[in-house]
Amino acid sequence: MPAADVNDPAFFRRKEDPPEFDIAAGKEDWPIWKLKWASFIDSSGIGSLTEGNGNDEAKLLRNQAITKHRYNALIKAFSTKSLRTVRSLSLVAGDKEDADKIITAVDTFIVGATNVLDASPRAPLPRLGHKSIDSFAVSLKDLAQGCPCPTR
Repeated sequence: MPAADVNDPAFFRRKEDPPEFDIAAGKEDWPIWKLKWASFIDSSGIGSLTEGNGNDEAKLLRNQAITKHRYNALIKAFSTKSLRTVRSLSLVAGDKEDADKIITAVDTFIVGATNVLDASPRAPLPRLGHKSIDSFAVSLKDLAQGCPCPTR
């Protein structure tokens, strides 16, 4: 019987436990946790698992096994509160078991997505200055008339 390939996902055993992350304890530790996670992937042996070679079916099976090892390690790393947060994220069914996509979604949740600011030119807002509040409100209503916003 041939010796087991240590880089074969079917025979893989993690060399260490993943770094723990608790979203409730502190979101500010997220960037540090991501560094620890990257180090864990390398030092645990998961990073050295080889992708499939040979026919397409063998490649697919090996790649699925690697994805499963990464997912299982991530589930072990996250606290119960963190897992609840992951479950509440809008991930499609296939992404819910992909460690990299989960990490990206949590990163977006914690750090926030980049909002695109509409920087088109606008009419200057009227200043209150010496006006009464009534005349200010009227000038604000006049300004709103030119706004392309939907009305109720």
